[in-house]
Amino acid sequence: MKITNRAIRRLELLFFVILFVLSTTLTIKQNQNRGICNWQSEIWADMAGYYIYLPATFYYHFDTKKTPPGIEEKTGYGFFIDHKNNKITTQYFYGVSFLISPSFLAAHEINVLSGKDEFGGFSMTYNKAFDIAAVFYLVLGLFFLKRFLSHYFTEYLQYFIILVTAAGTNLFFYSIVEPLMSHVYSFFAISLFLYAMKEFLINRTLYRYFLLMSFAYGIMFIIRPTNCLIGIFFLFLDSPDWEDIISRLKLIFQPKYIFPLLAIMFVLFFPQMIFWKIMHGSFIYLKYGVHFANWAHPKLLQVWFSTLNGLVPWSPVNLFFISGMFFMIFKRYSNGILIFLFFLLISYMVAACEDWYLGCGYGHRAFIEFMPVFCIPFGYLSQQIFKSKKRILQVLFILMVGFMVYFNAQLSLVADKCNFGSTWDWDYYMRQINRLNLFPQKGLPYTFRNDFENEEIYYGTKVTDSVRHSGTYSAIADPDHGICCSHSSMIWDFSGKYPEFIRVELLIKKTKPGPINAFLVSSFQKNGLIVNLQSLPVEPLPAATNSWLKVVRTFYVPRGLPGDSQMNFYVWNKEKNTFFVDDVKIKYQ
Repeated sequence: MKITNRAIRRLELLFFVILFVLSTTLTIKQNQNRGICNWQSEIWADMAGYYIYLPATFYYHFDTKKTPPGIEEKTGYGFFIDHKNNKITTQYFYGVSFLISPSFLAAHEINVLSGKDEFGGFSMTYNKAFDIAAVFYLVLGLFFLKRFLSHYFTEYLQYFIILVTAAGTNLFFYSIVEPLMSHVYSFFAISLFLYAMKEFLINRTLYRYFLLMSFAYGIMFIIRPTNCLIGIFFLFLDSPDWEDIISRLKLIFQPKYIFPLLAIMFVLFFPQMIFWKIMHGSFIYLKYGVHFANWAHPKLLQVWFSTLNGLVPWSPVNLFFISGMFFMIFKRYSNGILIFLFFLLISYMVAACEDWYLGCGYGHRAFIEFMPVFCIPFGYLSQQIFKSKKRILQVLFILMVGFMVYFNAQLSLVADKCNFGSTWDWDYYMRQINRLNLFPQKGLPYTFRNDFENEEIYYGTKVTDSVRHSGTYSAIADPDHGICCSHSSMIWDFSGKYPEFIRVELLIKKTKPGPINAFLVSSFQKNGLIVNLQSLPVEPLPAATNSWLKVVRTFYVPRGLPGDSQMNFYVWNKEKNTFFVDDVKIKYQ
C-alpha cells in the first residue's frame, strides 16, 4: 500500500515530537544533580560568557552594582565584571542569548509565579530552562536537516542519517550534557540555512526561502562568525558547471537580493554593536583571542586522531562520514570534492590554532556545526551499502554504526566533561572507556603523561614555546617559579590493585653548565596534612646544555593509606635556577 505525503508528514511530526520528549527526559535526568554556580552546572565558563547578555540587559542594566556578589568567579569567569569602571564584558557574541531568550523569559515567569529567588538570572530554574532550550534547537535543527537531505536520499535513509548524527557524534554531548555551548545553536542555524538555500536554488521564484536563508545566515553570524564559511555552498553546492556558479554569484548581487540580505544581517548585528559600545566604548570590538601559531605546521593528525579531543577517538562514527567523502570522490559524485575540501579547510583552520584541541571538551567540537554538510557523504556511503546485494556487508555496517552510536552516546554521559590527558595519552582514554564496562580492566599499571600541550593539566606551571622536546610547549622553571609540573591523584582513583611504587620519568634541558640543584618530590596527604614526604635529587646530570636529558626516579607508596589520601608529585626548583621540563611520565605500579 502506497503511503500518502500527508501520512508521511504526520509520521515525521510524530517522530520529532517523540524525539523531543525522549531527549528532554534524558537531559533533565542527566543534569538533575548538577547544582548551580559550580564547574558542573549548565552556566559555567564559556557558557556563562554566551549567556551573560540576558541578565546584564534585563536585570543589571549593565550596572555592576546590581550583579550578585562574586558572580563572575562563581560561574567560572566566562565573563568579567569591572566594578571600578562599571563594565560587564564578554568576548563572545550574543547569538546564543538571542536564541535562548524565550527560555530565559519563561524561566523568569516561573520564578515570579513560584516566588523563587532569581539569583540575578543564575537560579536553578534558568539552568533547567536552558537544558530544554538546547534540546528544542537540536530537534529543530534535525528537522531542517532532514528536509535538506530529502533532496538526496529516501525517507528511511534520512531518518537513519539524522539519528546517527544526533547520537553518534559529539553533537549529542553539546545538546544533552553541555546545553549552553554554542554548537547546537550553530548546528540549528546551518541546518536551516542549507534547507532554505536548497529550496531557493531549486525554485528561485520562491523569495520567502531567500529571506529565510538570509535570516539563518545572520543568526549563524551572531553566534560565531566562522559559521559563515558555510556560505561557500551557496555558490558551489550541486553546481553543474562554472556558468551556474557565476550565475549564482551575479544573482546574489542583484539589488533584489543583496539589499535584503545586508539589511537582515545589519538588523541582527546591530544589537551586538550596541553591546560592544556599552562594554568597550566602541561599536566594533573584535578580540576573540584566536592565535594561528601553528599555521606553518598544522596539527592535523592531532585534530583528527589525538586522544586529546580528537575527532575520531571520541566519536568513531566520524570515520564513516570521512570515508563517505572519499567514496563520493571515487564515484565522481557531485559535491564530493567540494565537501572534502571544506572538511580540510575547517581542519586546517583549527589545526593551525595555538589551542588546536579547543580547551575543555568532549571530542573535537569545531566540526559539530558543519555536520549537516558532512551528512551528505555519509548518506551516499550508507545508500551504497544498503543497495548492495551482500547481506553480510549490510549487517556488519549496521552493527558497526550501532556500536559506534552506543559508544559515543554512553561515553558522552560518563566521561570527564574536560579532557585531562595529554596529546597521545591512551591510558587516560582507556580509563574513560573503562567507565562503560565494555572491557573491564584493572586499575594498574596506569601512566599519567604531561607533554604540556593541554592547559587543563598545567596546574599553574609556566610553559614556553621557545624550547620544547615534543609538541609546541615545554615547562620552564626559573627564579620566579620554584614549583612546576605538579600532578595529584587520590588513592581511590585506582579501582583495582593498590599502587606500591611511583616511577617518574621526565626530560630536562639546562640553560647553562653545572648542577641545577632541583628535586623530584612526592608527598602523601590526608585531610590536608602531609603524612609522608619523599624527595630525590635530579642530579647527577651531564654538564651538556644542548640536549634533553632523561631523568628516572622511583618513589614508594606508604602502606595502609585510606582511599581519600592524596598523592602529589612536583619538581622543586630549590636554587631558583632556570631549566626546561618536557614529556613527564608518572607510572603507578
